[in-house]
Amino acid sequence: MNIATLSKLFAITSAAILIGGCSGNPSSNSDEDGNDVSTEEALKANVTPGTFKLYTKAHATPNTSCDLYTKLDLKSAFYSTAVLEEVVSGFCEIAVVPNKRTYRLKLDSTSCGTRVYTGSLTKSGVRTEIKITDNRARTCKDLVSAKVIVEEKKNGTTTKKYSYDGAEAITVWPSDAKTLVAQTKGGGFTPQPPAGSTCAFGAQKYTLDVATKKVAWEVCEFKDWSTPLTTKSGTTTLNAANYASVIDAINEVTVSSSPICGADKPLLTISVTSTSQGTKTYKDSFYSCQGDGTYVDNIDGVFSAFGDATGH
Repeated sequence: MNIATLSKLFAITSAAILIGGCSGNPSSNSDEDGNDVSTEEALKANVTPGTFKLYTKAHATPNTSCDLYTKLDLKSAFYSTAVLEEVVSGFCEIAVVPNKRTYRLKLDSTSCGTRVYTGSLTKSGVRTEIKITDNRARTCKDLVSAKVIVEEKKNGTTTKKYSYDGAEAITVWPSDAKTLVAQTKGGGFTPQPPAGSTCAFGAQKYTLDVATKKVAWEVCEFKDWSTPLTTKSGTTTLNAANYASVIDAINEVTVSSSPICGADKPLLTISVTSTSQGTKTYKDSFYSCQGDGTYVDNIDGVFSAFGDATGH
C-alpha cells in the first residue's frame, strides 16, 4: 500500500471519527439533570424582573384567609431565570410541598411588545418545559387575560397559570391584631334629642383588648323623651361565643371599591392596632365618595356584634 493510499484511508477514517463524535441524539442533553437553555441564550433574554402570584384562573381574587398560589420570580441579576415555588399563606391549616424550581430562559419571540420566553429543566430524569408570556409592555390595544401567563408541561400535561394583577388585598384584621375600636358619634337622620342631652342618638364606642377579651364600652343612653341623653359606660369580659361573634364580624369587613354618596346615616369607623401594621382606621363605605380615607363594607356587623356581646 503506497503513501497516497494510506493518506486517503487516514482522511476517510478521521472524517468518520469526527462525524461519529458529532452525531447521535441531538437532544441527549435533555436526558441529563439541569437546564437545556444555554448560558449564552439566558444572557441575551434580558427578562424584566418582577414577582407575581400565579393562579389557575385568570382574574382570580386572592383569599386572604387561605391563599394557595404559585410564586413566580423573574430575575436578571446575571442571566434570565424564572424561579417558581408553591406557597400557602393565611390561617388555613394545610401544607404544600414548595417544589422550588429554577429555569434558565431564552427569548422565543416578540410581538406587540409582548415577549415570550421558553426554557426546559430536567430533574431526577423528568423533563419539564416552561413558556412565559410577558404582556407587561404590550402595545396592542387588545385585551389580554393577565400581565404574565405561565405554562408548564410535565409528563405530557400542560398547566396554565395567570398572574394576579390587582392591588394587594388589605387585611383589615391581621393575625397579630391587639385592639379593635368601633366608634360612631351618632346623629344622622334622627329626632331632636331631649333638652340638656350630652350625647347624640346612636353614639357608641367599643374597645376590645384581644389579650384579655375585655370590651370597654360607651353608649348614649335613652330613657324617655323628657330625660336628657347621657353617656353610660362599663366593661364586659366576653365569653368564647361572644368573642367569636365579634371576630367573625370583623373578618367580614373588606375594603370597598364602590364610590357611594350616602346621607343621613351616622359615620361609623373602626380602628385596628396590630404589631405588623400599627394603627389603621377605616370608615363606612356609605360615604366612600368623599375620598377621605380607607372605606370598608360590612362595618355595621361589627357594631351589632359588639352590642349583642355586651348587652349595650
